[in-house]
Amino acid sequence: MTSLTRLAQARQLGFSGLGRSIRVAARLSLRDVAGWVGVDPATVYRWETGRSNPVPEHAERWLAALAELADLVTAAPEFSRRLEERTDR
Repeated sequence: MTSLTRLAQARQLGFSGLGRSIRVAARLSLRDVAGWVGVDPATVYRWETGRSNPVPEHAERWLAALAELADLVTAAPEFSRRLEERTDR
């Protein structure tokens, strides 16, 4: 995938609010995600609100972080169910 496509994806995550939704669902703060990406929390806030766009390097990191968080969030209910099944025995 080209870096231009990845930049467009990062921009869309900000404008759509999906980036923030994923972060909130994972119960992480702006500071948590900012540390992961290597930027200031205010920068992540501006991305999430569509007020600015990440540079290519940060876009890649932010997309990778959000993809991993989305995987964790969607896997969490299954993990919780399995844990409950194990403790019920």
